[in-house]
Order: sequence, then C-alpha cells, then structure tokens
Amino acid sequence: ASKAEITSFISDIAPLIQKEGKSRGYNIVSTAIAQACIESRWGLSGLAKYHNYFGMKCGSSWKGAFI
Repeated sequence: ASKAEITSFISDIAPLIQKEGKSRGYNIVSTAIAQACIESRWGLSGLAKYHNYFGMKCGSSWKGAFI
C-alpha cells in the first residue's frame, strides 16, 4: 500500500472504530484500528471491498447472507 492509501484508510476507519468503541465503553481502540489495518491490508484486501476489515469468514453452519 502506498503512503496515501494507508493515510486514507486510517482516516476513514479510525473515527468509525472510535465511535463504536466509545459506545461500548472501550477506553483504548488503537488495537482495533491496527488489527483492521493488518487484516485488510490497509483496506485493499478482497474482503475489504465488502467492508470486512477483520477477515471474518463464514463457515458451513452460517445461515445468514454472504457474498
């Protein structure tokens, strides 16, 4: 990822994670931001285009929607 892509991804995701973390009572959310960066390759992975930044996968027992 380029420096611009990295900066853009963090700028986009950080406020969302901070807001969600605050609503859940978390004091430190930087680890979740870092994990999203790692798991999604800075938002460039195949799953990231579906806003799946943590690499979550559905198993055969999943009955919900998937792409």
